[in-house]
Amino acid sequence: MDAGFSRQGVLTLSVPFLADSYQDPASQDRFYDALGRALALTSMGVAVGLSAGLLLSRVLAGMLSGVLFEVSRLDPWAFLAGPAALLAVALLAALLPAVRAGRVDPAEALRAE
Repeated sequence: MDAGFSRQGVLTLSVPFLADSYQDPASQDRFYDALGRALALTSMGVAVGLSAGLLLSRVLAGMLSGVLFEVSRLDPWAFLAGPAALLAVALLAALLPAVRAGRVDPAEALRAE
């Protein structure tokens, strides 16, 4: 399956109210492309951060046990809530540039440069 189609499907489900605001399919594609690129970059950062966090929690298990109070070093809520909050903030931060990218005419943007 093409990654672009699956990414657009996920974005359509997550941002349905903005998807209907564009009548032109090209504008909608620019919107999804801008939003998808931002979320792809954030997802890669989340994957690297989770991997590093899990690895470091294994390596530093002895030092972490004295610091943590009633929390395990592999607490699932901490490993799920942090990335979920980061993805939500990234989605909100990418919405305005994505909306602007969907509204701009490509020929006008090229003439302005």
